[in-house]
Amino acid sequence: MLGYNNSLEDKAKYIRVNNVPDVDTLISVYNLDGIRAKSGFDDKLVYTVELGIDLKTLNITSAKLVEFTYNIKLNGIALDYVPGIEIFRDAAGNYAGMSGDPKIAREYYDVSRSDTDLWGEYKPVR
Repeated sequence: MLGYNNSLEDKAKYIRVNNVPDVDTLISVYNLDGIRAKSGFDDKLVYTVELGIDLKTLNITSAKLVEFTYNIKLNGIALDYVPGIEIFRDAAGNYAGMSGDPKIAREYYDVSRSDTDLWGEYKPVR
């Protein structure tokens, strides 16, 4: 678990953002735009993602609360990140081989390689 989380932290450095005023499309996970994302595997290799966005980033204040809908899409992960699979690359980054634990990889391969797309609606409490 620790190895997977370290690998994920080393490689997952960007958040893609669309239709957020004054925010670039591709931002660092260490951005100053009020958008946060953190993910990791627990001791059963369940993958969890936490997302947060300051309402002021959306030009919403407590004096001007409005309803809005949102869409979050989590892209399936590259083969390099699938638990139980280790990809070896040469100095140029080209595929050089693979090893791993087939039992773990089989359990996570299909699910982790699939996109997750969800919609929600924010309704302020008045």
